[in-house]
Amino acid sequence: MKTEIIFLCQRVPYPPDRGDRITTWNFLQRLCQTYAVHLFCLASDLNDLEKKDVLSKHCASVHIYFKSLWQSRYDAGLGLFSREPISNSYYHSPAMRVDIQQLLQTNTISMIYAYSSNMFGHVEYQHTKVPKIYHYGDVDSEKWHKMAKCGQWWLRPIYRLEFKRLRAWELACAQSAYASVFATQQEADFFQTLGGQGKLVSIPNGVDSDYFQPDETVAKENAIVFTGVMNYFPNVDTVLCFYQEVYPLLKQEFPGIRFYIVGSNPTPEIQALGKADSQCIVTGYVKDVRPYLNCSKIFVAPMKVAQGMQNKILEALAMQVPVITYSKIAAPLGLTPEQGVIGVNSPEEMSHAIVHWLQHEPERQTLAQYGRQAILEHYRWETQLKKLDTLVSKAIGAAAK
Repeated sequence: MKTEIIFLCQRVPYPPDRGDRITTWNFLQRLCQTYAVHLFCLASDLNDLEKKDVLSKHCASVHIYFKSLWQSRYDAGLGLFSREPISNSYYHSPAMRVDIQQLLQTNTISMIYAYSSNMFGHVEYQHTKVPKIYHYGDVDSEKWHKMAKCGQWWLRPIYRLEFKRLRAWELACAQSAYASVFATQQEADFFQTLGGQGKLVSIPNGVDSDYFQPDETVAKENAIVFTGVMNYFPNVDTVLCFYQEVYPLLKQEFPGIRFYIVGSNPTPEIQALGKADSQCIVTGYVKDVRPYLNCSKIFVAPMKVAQGMQNKILEALAMQVPVITYSKIAAPLGLTPEQGVIGVNSPEEMSHAIVHWLQHEPERQTLAQYGRQAILEHYRWETQLKKLDTLVSKAIGAAAK
């Protein structure tokens, strides 16, 4: 008889086609090997409801709650008048909270694993002694702090409000958790400097290096690439700034250079880039990003608003594509320039770095090989998931004493 646990996340964790789903899918699969997992998650797309059959093959039970985008936005608007983070209201499901409460009353649940701070409210107020592991990933409030400074001006007051509310929420939840999980040790240390208490641990993301494997029979284009969900503000801001600040300099040196922008739901501003420039290819949703990584020589990751571990960087390195990013984004990876990640500190430095590596193809190829080797040594999922095994086992064992 397997020990029963609850796993809670903000989106249906399948397919693993975006950052949070990559993590939740790998964590969920791992936990299902040892425990009887009751999955609770939200769906904003009716197509996600069809994933229940896949998930049911792994989980003891699957509970998916549909919440339309319109309903989420309406609830977020109402959340402006509460004291909790607006994002809590955006992702709140009263039905989910009641069902979790009823399951806890059976006294068969030994542990709760909740992914993302905006979902903690479904279990934070439950009257239970069942240990809770809260997966922060990164200090999300810091992202809102940055957006309050550089986001669209008419939204900055709301971003500032969300930053203050979410920071207080993150700190409060950490006190009631058995452990708080972050994607990097740097992020855990940062949370501690903010006043974060309790057991703070880091479980870095991994990458499926068998799936993300380069096809060396494919010829490289003189191309650079960026991947990400393209209606997510930090990604939109990244691409627009790069196109305005860096790309013109690259085109002066390499008139035929291509820029692949790969990701679902591109905003009108992103789509406009592709319409105005035939060498700027905006793909929209693709089932598989590997062909675009495989044909590109460099992955650019010039994010200005980002926290924690970036899955897109790990995937590029695994595909043997060197990464050029800002130093603050590179730092959490713990990888050196000799391991495929080049950190720069300004758009000018980024343009010079890209030009340099495009002009030195043999050295670029060597750098690419070092990058994949670094992934194989430090970022395979098996290595990271062993840390999850240990943490969950200790949480359940501590509660049993």
